[in-house]
Parts: sequence; C-alpha cells; structure tokens
Amino acid sequence: MYFLLAYFLLALVAFIGWVMNLIDVINIALANAPFTTLLFVKLAGIPIPFLGSILGWF
Repeated sequence: MYFLLAYFLLALVAFIGWVMNLIDVINIALANAPFTTLLFVKLAGIPIPFLGSILGWF
C-alpha cells in the first residue's frame, strides 16, 4: 500500500515540475529572452514529460 502512495506522490511531483517547466518556457518566450541551450532543452521537455518534470524544478 505504501508503494502506491509513494508512486502517486512521485507522479504528482513530476506533474507539478512539468507544469512549472511549461510556465517557465512561456515566461521566457514572452520576455523576448535570447534563445539559449537551456531554453532549447526546456522546449524539448514539453513533449518529453520525464525531462520536463526534472527541468521544471531547476
């Protein structure tokens, strides 16, 4: 039972990170910031949820 709770919490944290990554990409685009490598990787993290969930926290 604890395994399911841990899995649910991990999935929730990953989803929150992905949403934060999406918000960060939108904010960078609206601010007309230069196109950097981090922005390119964050853009790649939108269709790749595992990458986006990690980058959302950084």
